[in-house]
Amino acid sequence: MPIQINRPVISWIACRQLMWLLIISAVATTGCTRLMTLGALLVYGPELPPDFKELQGKRVAVAVATPSGIQNDASSAILSRQLSALMAMNVKKISMVDVQEVDQVAKDFPMGSLDMVKLGERLDAQYLVAVELSDLQLHDGPTLYKGRCKCIVSVYKIGDGEPLVFTKDHSNFTAPASGISKMAMDEAKFQGIYLGLLAKFIAMSFHPHERGADVAIDAAFHSL
Repeated sequence: MPIQINRPVISWIACRQLMWLLIISAVATTGCTRLMTLGALLVYGPELPPDFKELQGKRVAVAVATPSGIQNDASSAILSRQLSALMAMNVKKISMVDVQEVDQVAKDFPMGSLDMVKLGERLDAQYLVAVELSDLQLHDGPTLYKGRCKCIVSVYKIGDGEPLVFTKDHSNFTAPASGISKMAMDEAKFQGIYLGLLAKFIAMSFHPHERGADVAIDAAFHSL
């Protein structure tokens, strides 16, 4: 009669928890954020769903507002173009309103009186993604760059009785966490990279994305 060995039954949830604890312990010891990203992929799978998926197959405009107006300075221009491009590449069947068209129509509204819903109507958009960007800082002392800002994203459904359908606060977006030497690049380049990463994080609300993408920010800077 064959010997029967009774193996303990361990649930998949318990296995995942154990694996994640081991990975966190290794990251704490080595400081390797890439290990954290790999661990997230192994434990949870490759993708997260979007926070708001209703932009698929729709005509969408992006408007970035700063204290100086709508797409009225370098920061808002960089962010609006980067975000529009990322959404066009990653959101299925989306049709993006040209950024220059948004710029032109926004100029028709008096300073301080812009209504995002009316702007969306003028652009014949089905949705308008409004980004409020303020308190942008690029310096951390005399020798380091570190990007910080206040950033709130709101999505308006044009032609709806209750147009505000989604909002997300990105005001804790700081990168890189430890700063980067000013000898590595000039301010304009750093500004472009920082706002490009902010655009990527905003866009991820609207399309599936890899788990652990948020922990790769510092690596993206320091690999330049």
